[in-house]
Amino acid sequence: MAITHLNPYLHFPGNAREAIQLYERVLGAKVSEIIRFKDVPGMSAEGADAEDVLHSVLHIGPATVMVSDVPPRMRQASSGHAANMEVTIGVDDPADVSRIFDGLSAGGTALMPPHDTFYGGKLGVLVDRYGVRWMINCSPAAK
Repeated sequence: MAITHLNPYLHFPGNAREAIQLYERVLGAKVSEIIRFKDVPGMSAEGADAEDVLHSVLHIGPATVMVSDVPPRMRQASSGHAANMEVTIGVDDPADVSRIFDGLSAGGTALMPPHDTFYGGKLGVLVDRYGVRWMINCSPAAK
């Protein structure tokens, strides 16, 4: 078995487009694809707004991240799942830990403000305003 890729797929309750804009601004994400529910002929939005994001692909550094809005009927079913998941960003400049942390934590929750670590790096952990948990790390080897 060969795994060809492993990508995070972030789901939002109707505000994926806002999250994408934040990730473009703070992380330099490049959007290569956005499909709205209304773009697919015969697609039932299942209670979602026709403008909601059915599927999108973002490129952040070397990573590919997919983003979508979850239709209302599926939000209840997935509530609380993946609470133990986070997206990790590795940077090569300790100053970027604080810059990214500040940008993503605006309107969110700082769980662990950027700080020097016992292993000689710098680390910050937060939940952004959309409920996505992020860990930003600069390891000693990257400095």
